[in-house]
Order: sequence, then structure tokens, then C-alpha cells
Amino acid sequence: MGFKDLEMSGISKKGRLLMLLAAIAAIGGAVVFKMTGVGFDTLLSGGAAVHTIAVLCFTAAAVILLPFLGRLTMEKNFLILWTLLSLVFMFSGTIFRSPDETGHFYRSFEISRGYAVSEVQERTSQGGRELPLDVDITLLQHNWRSFDENKELSLTENEPFIVFTNLSLYCPVSYMPQAAGIFIARQFTKNIAAIAYAGRLANWLTITLMLFFAVKIMPVKKELILLVSLLPMNVFLAFSLSPDGLVVALSLLMFSYVLHLRFVQTEPLKVRQYILLYVMAIVVCLLKIVYLPICLVYFLIPAERFGSMRNKVIHAVIMAAAAVACNLVWLMICKKFLTIPGTDAGEQLRYMLTNPLNYVVVMVRTAVHYAVRWALMMIGGYLGRLDIETNKFLALVYLLMLVAALIDIPDIAAKARRGGSFVDAVRSENLVFGMIVFAILMLINASLYMQWTAPHSPMIKGIQGRYFIALLLPFYFAIHNPTRVVGESEPAGEVRIFVCELIITLVNLCAGVDVLLACL
Repeated sequence: MGFKDLEMSGISKKGRLLMLLAAIAAIGGAVVFKMTGVGFDTLLSGGAAVHTIAVLCFTAAAVILLPFLGRLTMEKNFLILWTLLSLVFMFSGTIFRSPDETGHFYRSFEISRGYAVSEVQERTSQGGRELPLDVDITLLQHNWRSFDENKELSLTENEPFIVFTNLSLYCPVSYMPQAAGIFIARQFTKNIAAIAYAGRLANWLTITLMLFFAVKIMPVKKELILLVSLLPMNVFLAFSLSPDGLVVALSLLMFSYVLHLRFVQTEPLKVRQYILLYVMAIVVCLLKIVYLPICLVYFLIPAERFGSMRNKVIHAVIMAAAAVACNLVWLMICKKFLTIPGTDAGEQLRYMLTNPLNYVVVMVRTAVHYAVRWALMMIGGYLGRLDIETNKFLALVYLLMLVAALIDIPDIAAKARRGGSFVDAVRSENLVFGMIVFAILMLINASLYMQWTAPHSPMIKGIQGRYFIALLLPFYFAIHNPTRVVGESEPAGEVRIFVCELIITLVNLCAGVDVLLACL
């Protein structure tokens, strides 16, 4: 459906005009208010002017289109909103401003030159590589004035050894899109900013395609994927060199595809579908091994799609074995980079096995202490290198909307009107999704306690809110049975979609302005 069909909507022109005015009042007012305390000289001086104008233009475009997006298919709706919000963050924040992005750039650059495994520097025993980057690339990240003054930085003839040990642990698969973009850009230019932006763009395009198809093939609750994928933190990371956005996008695609195979497709799997299932299982594990339990969702694919239960078991065993084997091979290759000062993975593992109750207390203590911060970080309360604080009230509003969606308040209200039961039988589907969530949470805690935390520490170090974004969709289906949801869910109305997207857009645009102001 295109915009030419909008006049056929059930909402009157007057109603749509009221929606437009509401969008202008909420978003326009909030953005203007945030910029009021900053002088025009700061907003419109030098290189900052281009970025300020771009952010305002994309804000205006979002406000104008917002009342009409509900009439489009959900995947088109998502694509327009996702693109506009991504462009806001692209123009608001300087490059290398996301967590560890300089390290991600070095690792991506290394892979673009054909090196899958980093070198170990003999003098320091740290991982890295000799790269033609004998310049201070952090000059491009401080603010837009510094970026403007140093945007001509180019690759150098001299190739010093650059250390990025913690990123050397990442499998090359995590950086294939970024490395491809960097490789292509290097054929045309030596400008470092242009090369880095090419890597960012390739990463964003890959994530965009995954999320688009995840929304498209999801048989039910498409709006939930939209709500999760448009978290300000996720949008911000997607237009960076970080592989975190790839993890979220691929996990959402895997869940959507399995539910599509379970509830929509009736014929047996084709060869290309087998290949896709194998590739996704292996790649999601190589991106981050803690997300290995996501592969459990494959058990929800009916045996009929494989031809028989015997074939299903065979493929399940082979997929699991392939994913685990690939991870073990990579761990054997990269174990030389597990040299984080002050940690002892072996001692931590011994402590966890010999004192399981103490370890449980450590996990609970850490969760209680950091729960609020993790929630705000997951939404986008802290952006940049987690040093840019956005409006906590707006982040809380988004969080409350997310909680309402996960509880599925509209579904509860509809069931109350029908006089239905609020107690559903716990089925194998709920258990599979519940096991996925629980197992990933345990692996996140265990991996960071072993690799990043000092021995016998009373708190786990290094857990960040963005690690939980990929768990939101399986958490929903752990408490809401997929079969019942598919059979009973009612499509969201246009007004409800508008209110939801108004809040999403408001929070994202205000967060984008906060990033812009921090980079002026």
C-alpha cells in the first residue's frame, strides 16, 4: 500500500490532522526545548551547522510522516521509521563515539586486509596488528569541530603495531559487513573518515535487511519486533562499527523464521532453507558464544518440515555439533588473547564449581545493584561511549511501554471483554523460549565473571544493558504461548500503532539531539 491510498483509511482527515498536530506538539516541542539552552552560534557554527540542520530535517520528516505510517504494511512502516531515526543518529554523533568503536575499526580494518587472526606483540604479549594508521584517529570523535578540523586524516605509509587485544577475541564473522565496506572504500580513497563511514554503512545495511525480513515474515506480533529493534540503543549501535547490532538483528530473524516455519509454511523445507538454518545457527554462535542457546528455537520447527522426526533429530544434532565445533575451533585459536590483567578464568571457574551457592549470591547481588542501570542502558539512557546521558524520564516512558507490550496488556483487555481465562497451560513452546532466556542469562553472567572479573569478587563486572535486547522477544513467548497468540491475537489498530510510534520517535529523536549537543 502506498501513500496514494491513505485517503481510504478509516481515520478521517480531521483525525489524521489531529494526529499530525499531536506529533508536532510532542516531538517538535521536545526538540526545540532541548535546543533552547544552546546558542545559535554553537548550533550553526562550522561543521556543526550541517549536522544540526540534518537532524532538524529528519525530525521534521518523521513528524510529517508519522500519522500516515500506520496505513502501510508493518515492514514498510518499520523501514521508513528505522531509516529516519538511523539518519538522525548518523548526523548527531561523531564517528568512533560508540562503545569500543576505535577497536572495532582496527579489527575490521585488519580483516579487510585478509587477516582473520590478530598477531601477538612479543614485547607486551598483547593482540593487535601493524596497520597504516599512524595518526590519532580519536581526533575525529571528540566533537564536530575537531572532526571538521581533522576530517582529511589519511592512511599512512608507516604501519605501527596497534593494540586491540579485547577485540582480537571476536571471530572474523562479527566484522564481515564492516570489513567489506572498508575494503571497498580503500579501493577509492585513503581518507580515514570516509573508510570508517563505509564500514558503518555496510554494517547498517546488513542489519537493516535482517530486521526488515524479520518483521516481514513474523506471523504475529510484528509490532513487538518494531518496538525492540527501534530501542534508541539498538538504532545507535546499528549505525556504528559494533557487531552488537548484528547479534540483535540475527536473533530476531531466527525467531521470526522459526515461527514462520511453524505456523505459516506447510510444505517441507527446501535445500536453500536448510542452508539458511545452518548458516544462521553457526553465525549467531560465532558472533557471541553466549547466544548459543538461541539455536534451541529450532526444536519448535515441526518434524513434517524435515520430512520425518528422524530427519529432524539428525539435522538438529548436526546443527548443534557444527555450531559448537566452530566455536571450539575459534576459542582454541584466540585463547592466546585471553590475557586481561587482574583476572584468572581458571580460578574463577574452580570457585564457581566449588561454591555454587556463593556464586548465585554474587549474581543476585549484581542484578539487584545494577538492574535500574541495565534497564536504562538497554533503552538508551546512556549513549555514546556510555558517557552521554539522555533524558531518563523519556527512557522510563519507553521502558513502561515495552513492559506493557511484553505483558501484552491489550491482549489481556481483549480477553477480559470476551470473558476468557487468564491462565494458559504451560506448553513445550513456553519452555523452549524460557530455556533460551535463562541459559543466555547464565552464560552472560558466567563469561563475564570468568573473563572480566577479579577472582572471588562479590560483584560481576562488565555486564551492560544492550546484552539483554536480544532476549526481549523470546521472553515474550516464554510467558505467552505462541500457538495461542497466533490463534487469538487481534491486529493492532492504527491509532494504537500511531501512539506507540509517536513515543518511539519522540524518545529516539530526543536522544539523538542529546548526542548532537554532546558532540558540539
